[in-house]
Amino acid sequence: MRLILLLFLSFTLIPVLELILLFKVADLTSGMLTFMIVIFTGLLGAALAKMEGIASWQRIRAALRQGQLPGNELVQGVLILIAGVLLVTPGFMTDIVGFTLLIPFTRRYLSHRLLQHFKNRLHLSTSSFASSFQAGGMPPRPERRTTVEDIEAERIDDDDERP
Repeated sequence: MRLILLLFLSFTLIPVLELILLFKVADLTSGMLTFMIVIFTGLLGAALAKMEGIASWQRIRAALRQGQLPGNELVQGVLILIAGVLLVTPGFMTDIVGFTLLIPFTRRYLSHRLLQHFKNRLHLSTSSFASSFQAGGMPPRPERRTTVEDIEAERIDDDDERP
């Protein structure tokens, strides 16, 4: 249910609010100035997202070279990707969120929070999974019995004459 609500907000409510805000800004300034602002923020955002994305990719590679799992770097890379998508989407609200995700401090804070959230969820999942074993949730494994038989065989070819 939560996912359906999130999808509804993402694809209907947010674009409608963006359009209302774009029309309000166009009324206050002009349609052409509003259009130029949207184009400028899209280009600037794409360039910044590309730069941050390259830097993130280099951090991921450096962590891998050191033999470390780049969990935090990967989450930050995903946040940069989301920021880039938001910045090329026309609208002021998406631009604000996109630029906020490109700021290293806010991105690090958010990635840290996301990693903590996923670790807690993983811990809860694994602890409930382990408790099902402790509570006898799984039936015991059947005992394996192996029998070895000693047999003798003789090869018979089709070409040989049979008695």
